Amino acid sequence: MKNLFRADMRRILKSKSLYICSVISILWIIIRLLEEMANQGENAAAYVSGVRIAMESGLFALLTVLPVFFAVFSHELSSKSMQCVLGHGLSRDKLIVTKLIDAAVLLIGMFLIFTVCVCIFADSSYGISDNQIKQLVIYVWLRGLVFFGYVTFSAMVMFLANSVAAGVTTSLVLSFILTVIIALIENFTGVSLKDYTLDGLVSWAYDAIKAGALPWQLIPAFGYIAASVIVTVIFFRRKEFEF
Repeated sequence: MKNLFRADMRRILKSKSLYICSVISILWIIIRLLEEMANQGENAAAYVSGVRIAMESGLFALLTVLPVFFAVFSHELSSKSMQCVLGHGLSRDKLIVTKLIDAAVLLIGMFLIFTVCVCIFADSSYGISDNQIKQLVIYVWLRGLVFFGYVTFSAMVMFLANSVAAGVTTSLVLSFILTVIIALIENFTGVSLKDYTLDGLVSWAYDAIKAGALPWQLIPAFGYIAASVIVTVIFFRRKEFEF
């Protein structure tokens, strides 16, 4: 398992798309910050609003989720590397767990960079308090949790459909299209659906943290992620390979 993780990291870290998308993501944060400050003035409210608007956008999600998913999973079905690894004695459960650890490590690395940028960009002239910075850092990492969920859901669909394209499509839907669909349904029916999605639960938990309450909403959020992992593991145990 450790050897597979090391081999994956050596391969994945050569992917230029990860670095390009990370840079574009940072530029997107800067652009949204500049727009908000142009509209609201150079103050703490505009800064916090700019960061949140940038990170809640479909573009930011896509620039984060898709390159991570593609770097970790894109070659698994086409290159038959999974058969090779399984043929060397690694269990199927450990293979899935290793791939998800790969994705988690990449997201942690990216969000460490985003966190540093958000802290560095927060000029003292904006009047941002230490508490606001702390809350903003918590917000950034909660977005990371959402995106890890997107990756696990995309991986589940990929393995169920036996298609990398299906996983990529799921990444696109979760990043861009799902929010629009939910908003349309809510407008026509008046039923609040977003609060019960992974994104909505994590946003709800963040509001609870800001209010000093217990973020119990993270329990079902982790439940969603755990359920997708369990489904993937169960299906992968039964999957037949040609060696």
